[in-house]
Amino acid sequence: MMRTLRTATLTLLIVRGFLPAPSFFPPAFCQSTRMSLQDALLTNYSTCGAGALPVADPSTAINLLFGVAIHQILELRGTEQTLVTRLWLRMSWHDDFLQWNPANHGGIETLALPVKKVWTPDIFLYNNVHGEAGGLKKVADVVLDSDGNATWLQPGIFRSACSMDISLFPFDEQTCELHFGSWVHPTSRIDITPGEIDTSEYQENEQFLLAKSEIHKEVRSYDGNATYAKVKVRLQLKRRCDYYKFNMIQPWVILMVLNIAAFYIPADCGERLGFTITILLSLVLFQEVVAQQLPHTSTTTPLLSRFFAMTTGLVSFTILATILVTRLSYCTLPSRLLSPRIRRALLDKVAPRLGMGVSKPRKKLCVSFSDPNNETFIKHDTLISRSNSVCEVTTDHLVKDIAKFCRGFTLYLKAKHDAEDELEECKMAALVLDRIFLIIVGTLSAAQCFYFLAMEPDNC
Repeated sequence: MMRTLRTATLTLLIVRGFLPAPSFFPPAFCQSTRMSLQDALLTNYSTCGAGALPVADPSTAINLLFGVAIHQILELRGTEQTLVTRLWLRMSWHDDFLQWNPANHGGIETLALPVKKVWTPDIFLYNNVHGEAGGLKKVADVVLDSDGNATWLQPGIFRSACSMDISLFPFDEQTCELHFGSWVHPTSRIDITPGEIDTSEYQENEQFLLAKSEIHKEVRSYDGNATYAKVKVRLQLKRRCDYYKFNMIQPWVILMVLNIAAFYIPADCGERLGFTITILLSLVLFQEVVAQQLPHTSTTTPLLSRFFAMTTGLVSFTILATILVTRLSYCTLPSRLLSPRIRRALLDKVAPRLGMGVSKPRKKLCVSFSDPNNETFIKHDTLISRSNSVCEVTTDHLVKDIAKFCRGFTLYLKAKHDAEDELEECKMAALVLDRIFLIIVGTLSAAQCFYFLAMEPDNC
């Protein structure tokens, strides 16, 4: 009987707050103590404070400690220039009206209160691009200690604007910022102090590496009088380029090599023209794929797009060179694109320096014969007598006709021989020009490729 009385008296004293709750009390008893403490703290809490701030002195500003824990970079959308992140915001402040003596409340030193029943700072994401205004959704409770220090751990997925510089794509680095600050209260009411950035629980992104993260404070005046403080969380992201190496850069290099190899196909063969046009269409397709992954902006041009455009120009130059060489290979009347002087310069000066063995032209055909009209060839005139049925032809007249025929046939052979020599020279000059075009395209392609690969970072 006496033991029961002592237990009831001790329980009453602990519930009233005169004695701390020992550890051997059941959980239900401790929960009842926390509920009573919560009711005691929240009684008339909404009517307390100066200007809706939990401060006893209205002239005192709340010092808000703002920290961030980065958990994941979900996505950096290049076409929309937005950054999607999963963060845990850690905000700490002092509440003058939420304090208690642990000895009077069962030894409770910390208490979690519903976020909608206590004061929380009006923190907004200034550069929010989501459909909402950018305010924080109040989903986590506020943890208090007996001295009135409040801590609010607020998780969330944030979608912020990020201006991207894609001039070095796919070897680019992007710097994105998230701006957090109070929407209503100036620094005279809420002064924000940047805390630490925690990356211990960070999960790596498949497209970007988190190279650096920092947080700093910025104070600006928007209306000319009051100043507002905001915290900038700056994230430096480095793009992973392995995907672009194997899916875009490697095919691009292969197409460039094939474009050079196209010069080894005979120019007068139609296969070279079809082959180079196929390469051109492939480059246009790759360029379209790259354009779909980048922002639609005209301020900067990606590095990969510039090199695709240069390669497209080289392939187009190869097509034009093929058409020109094919046309020069058939140097026939009435249009001859190369004068004899240019042809001889290509054959005598340029071809030996390119290591091309030029066949010597054939000796000109020289045939000498006497003029059938000369009196030394025909000593006397021949008379042709015609009758109604018979035409008498003398021997001298027959010799004269044969001489005329031989002279005409000789001129024909000489003209044909000269035309064949000229056509051979034209074809050889076309081959020399084709070798010059090969050197030009090969040199430009190699320089372009080495310059592009030199832009690749060491740790890409």
